[in-house]
Amino acid sequence: MEPHALRRITALLDQIAGRNQGRRLVERLLETRDMPGSIAREVAGSPSFERLYKEARTVAVAPKAHTAADSALVGATSSRASASGPTVSRRSSRR
Repeated sequence: MEPHALRRITALLDQIAGRNQGRRLVERLLETRDMPGSIAREVAGSPSFERLYKEARTVAVAPKAHTAADSALVGATSSRASASGPTVSRRSSRR
């Protein structure tokens, strides 16, 4: 493998697994009998992976535009629904 290619791979792994982890992961993958799945699970538990995952998911679920409120989504579709909220039955405190 060319040095430039190896640097790019380790830089990518550094982004995923954490600073200065890329070279260690490449060496571990090439020089040990550790299964790639176990290495991947270790990486998935790292704070860097968690941060990167959250950043990507936040962008993926961010609202595109403001949408109008939909009363059906909150269960206010009944004609008995009022602006003051749901009706609550109260029991008498007398015995």
